[in-house]
Parts: sequence; structure tokens; C-alpha cells
Amino acid sequence: MRGSCASAILLGLALVWRADAAEPAPVTRAEFDRLRADNDLLRSEVKQMAERRSNADGEAAPAPRPGSTVFLFSGYAAGTFASRSGETPSFSTAFNPILLWRIDDSLSFAAELEVEREDDLTTVGLEYATIDYRAGDWVVFSAGRFLTPFGLFGPRFHPSWINRLPDAPMIAGHDGLVPISDDGLQASGGLPIGDARVSWAIYLSNGPRLNDGADEPEEVGLLHFDQSGDLNRGKAVGGRLGILPVPGIELGSSIQFARVGAHRSEQADADALLAGVDLSCTWDSRAIRGAFDLKAEYIWSHVDRASYTVTFDPLVGPQTFVYADDDRAGGYVQASYRPSRLRVPVLRDLEAVVRYEVVRPPASPIPELDGAMQFDRHDRWTTGLDWWITPSAVLKGAFERDTATGERAYLAQLAIGF
Repeated sequence: MRGSCASAILLGLALVWRADAAEPAPVTRAEFDRLRADNDLLRSEVKQMAERRSNADGEAAPAPRPGSTVFLFSGYAAGTFASRSGETPSFSTAFNPILLWRIDDSLSFAAELEVEREDDLTTVGLEYATIDYRAGDWVVFSAGRFLTPFGLFGPRFHPSWINRLPDAPMIAGHDGLVPISDDGLQASGGLPIGDARVSWAIYLSNGPRLNDGADEPEEVGLLHFDQSGDLNRGKAVGGRLGILPVPGIELGSSIQFARVGAHRSEQADADALLAGVDLSCTWDSRAIRGAFDLKAEYIWSHVDRASYTVTFDPLVGPQTFVYADDDRAGGYVQASYRPSRLRVPVLRDLEAVVRYEVVRPPASPIPELDGAMQFDRHDRWTTGLDWWITPSAVLKGAFERDTATGERAYLAQLAIGF
């Protein structure tokens, strides 16, 4: 009995001792405050590390912005053969590099040079060089030398690989009726109106120069659009309005008013008014097994009555006369068809083109100018066939015949855009 009691007492003491040994010692207030401070410090460090990691990731891989600085080199080139009545058949080469620099979504720069080799001469010209600022979705402001928004051919179809024929229409060629490019300021844009769309452009520029006959007596009274600088204090004001009622069709109207006489000259008060209408129509359909394209423009040109003093014959001396009816008009209609939906590869890469042009000059103001080329009436037909080697490379052949003058021409051109 005593042994059993002793054993029970010893077992109870052992259990009490073991329980006391397993129970941790109580934490003091100082220890608790220190542990809480350490925990707060650790949480703060983890938060700072997370913020630094987030910033570092953002700097290392920023989200790309559309329209960020981009530089592009583009352009086109052409080799042309021309055999015209009364002229020696010859080859010519032209290279037009285009530089495009987009600084951001709003600001950009574009320029085109023209390097041409003809008649043992190499000429370099500036087609355009503009700084463009996009002020919103519907307007762009431009400064510099720009393609004049007058009609269709100059601002849109003058590149050789876009033009369906080897040469330009007479209204846009040498001594033509429309300005191709000029120096000044321009605002342009477009906006939807219901299902239709409207495009517009207005500009202020140096304007054309009136030929006073001092250096070229046979061209007296003509307007020249390729001058540099301005000969008077006036500026040309103009614009174009285009309406696209349905996709593929555009109707346009253009106008320009300018002071064209040189300052303090006989023609100092002479003004010129240009007006034009144009039409563009494209139709690509299975019904016609290909694509049909139609372009048309007509221009009216008026120069105010002015007095000129011109020396036609040094033995006779200068002659003074009044040019009272300096009105001209001209235009063209061009149609082309390409059977691009045919299954025959050779045929679907061919395109047939036909263009009809007219130029209506004024009557010669004095007998000494009778026979000058500027008074020739033109009714010219051009038929051509194009072979599209690639979407931006084309081989063109054409035949021209002017029923009014009897002149003929055979033309061929290989053009490429890049």
C-alpha cells in the first residue's frame, strides 16, 4: 500500500514538472515593443522593394506609342523613251527620293526631291518639303513647299509609277494651266457628313508669275508656276473642296486668286483667277472581271488686261501693246481598265489606257505673236498599254496623236515605286 502511494506521488510530481518545462516564459513589454518595431520595419522594406520593382519594370519596357519618332526613306524612279514629231528621239531618267520623318502623333516632316537627267544635263529640284502639324482628327496645318491642292493630277497622281501613262496631261506639263507646287502655308482635312465624306484644303502661297516677255517674247502673257520667291507684295489664295458621296467616287472644285504682275512693272496691277472641276471614279468588281478607273479635269484661267513692252526684233526695237483677252481653258478625260480578276496571269497584269485632252488658247493679241506655240489649239489622243510587273513596278507604252497640230509621239517608260 505504501509502495502504491509513493508511486502515485512520484508520477504526479513528474507530470507537473514536465508541464512546467513545456510552458514558455512570459514575454515582457519591452520585448513585445521590439518585436512589433521589427515587424513594422520589415513590412516597410518589403513595400519599398515592391515599388522599386514596379518602377524598374515600367522604365525597362515602356508601352510603345503609335507615331513615336520614325524615319522612312521612300520614292520612285523612271526611265523614259520619247520620239516626238520634229524632235530627236531620246532617253531620259528621273529619280525622286522621298524622306518621311514622324516625330510624334502630331508633328511630322516630308520632302521629295527630283533628280532628272536629260539632254546631257542633270537637274535637281525640290518637289515639296513640309512640316505638318496635326491639330486634331479633322485638320492638319502645313508650312513649307507643298503640292498645291488644285485638281487631281498634281497632288495625287504625278508620281511616275502611279500615272497610268508615260507623260503628264498638257494642263499639268510645261507651260500648263495648273500649279503643281508652291511655297506657303496650308490647312487641310476631311470630315464625314452622314454616309458621305468631305475633303478640303485652303492655302496662302507666293503664287504664279506673269511672263512680261522681256526674256521670252513668244511666251508673253503666260503664267509660270515654277518660280522661287515672290515678285510682288500680293499672295495667292486658293483651295479645293472634294465630296465623296459614295466610296470610289469623288467630285472636286478648285480655285486660286493671285496678284501675278511684278512690283512696279507695267503689269503691277494684273491679277489672275484659276478655277477647275475634277472627277475621280474607281470600280473594282467581279461583274467586269477587274478594275475600271476614270479621271477627268477641266481648268479655266483668266489674266487681267495689261500692257506689255516687248522687243521681238532688235532692228525694230520695243513694241508696246495691250493684251486684253488673256483667257485659256483646257482639260482631259482618262479611262483605264485592268482585267485583274481573270485567271490568266498574263492578261490580269495588263492595263489598257486612253486619254483625250484639249487646250483652248486665246487669240494672238498682235501679228508678231502669230505662230507662237502658246496659241496652238490642241486636241490630243493618247492610247497606252501597261504591264504591271509588281504592284509598284510598271512597264508602259503609248502612242499620241494631236488632231489639231498633226503632231505624233511614241512613248515608253519603266517606272518603279519603293
